[in-house]
Parts: sequence; C-alpha cells; structure tokens
Amino acid sequence: MAINGLLGNPRENLNAIEHRAKQAKQAESDLALFPELVVHGHCSPDTWYQAEPVPNGPSTERLCRISRDLDLFLSVGLSEKENDIVYNTQVLTGPNGFIGAQRKLHMSRDEALFYTGAKQVLPAALPGARLRERLFRGGLQPGGQGRVRRHLSKGQRKPTASRGRLRDLRSSRRRRGANRRNVHSRRNAPRRPGSRETIGSAEQTELRAAASKARTVQGNQ
Repeated sequence: MAINGLLGNPRENLNAIEHRAKQAKQAESDLALFPELVVHGHCSPDTWYQAEPVPNGPSTERLCRISRDLDLFLSVGLSEKENDIVYNTQVLTGPNGFIGAQRKLHMSRDEALFYTGAKQVLPAALPGARLRERLFRGGLQPGGQGRVRRHLSKGQRKPTASRGRLRDLRSSRRRRGANRRNVHSRRNAPRRPGSRETIGSAEQTELRAAASKARTVQGNQ
C-alpha cells in the first residue's frame, strides 16, 4: 500500500498505516505491504536518533497490536538501531505478534549516508507460504504486490514471476554483452581507404599477405 512517510513523525505515520490496514482488511486481504522506511521517513536528518530496536521498540509493538486487532499480516519499513548501528528494516507482524524482520542489503547513494547494509536474507514463515522480503529501489512499481499475492495464494516456496524476471535479466545482460563485443570488433576492423565500409575477413587475409610480400620485396631491393 503506497503511502508517504512523514519525516520524523512516526506517530502520524503509524496512524496512517493503521487506517490503510483497516481498508485492506475491509477488502478481505490477508497481508498488507507498506513501503520501506515509512514509519520514520526516508533518510530523515535525525535518522540515528529516531531509529529504534526491533522487536522491542514502540513502533514494532504498535504494529503488533494493529495486526492482532485486525487479524492481518503487516509488512512495514522503519529505521532499526542495534549497537548504535542503524539499518533500513522491513518488519513482518501477524495476528500472533512479531514474526521477523529483514534488513536491506544494498543501499542507494543517499541511504548509504544513514544506514548500514545487511549480509543475509532471512525467510519468514507464513501460513501456506514462505516469504522472502526483498528491499530494493523501485520495489513499489505496479505489479509488485500482485506477485506477492499470487505467491502467497499458491503457497509456492518462491515466486515464479521472480524467477522469470531473473532469467529475462540474465538473457538481457548476455545480449548487451554480445552487442558490445560486436561493436568493439566493428570499430577495430580494417576499413578501405577513404571509405567507412568494413573489410571482410577473407579480404583482410589477402591484404595482409600482399603487404607482407611488398615488405619482402622492398627489403630485397
């Protein structure tokens, strides 16, 4: 559910999350997904002071109460602090309370000034499915939440859409690499004098042989 997190105003943001969570429950949803850092705002200047522990912080406890009251799973982003280190964390709560949390692995340029990246992805168990929360820029693009809904409804271990997107990404990278190699070879290929036309490989061999023969004749003279 796309909402804007006000900088440095977690109380108002949590009120907005609760309001939208009620709307999700009225729409007969089982899981409501909210943006990263929505509780404390994205890259607030006071991030280090506002960040709080998980799961014992006030924001996580409020999210647990909302989940219990609405019988709804919530995935909500906030600023987490542990041992004076701040993380961009997505918290997962359910009707029975706190389920788990995932810290973002790779920071954007602005986030790197405030947050430290995590080193592992932790799976979270939900009824009928196994969810891996992934935090990345552009994660709220249209269709992203639909993929998670399909994943949860089918009870698959991994979303097939994600695997398909990964295959498409790899093939796209291979095509770009092949195109770069072709461009490089065309740029370095010999060309006829005064022309932009590339000389073929067979003709290149003939020209090299003729040039070598000419150098040999000049050397003998």
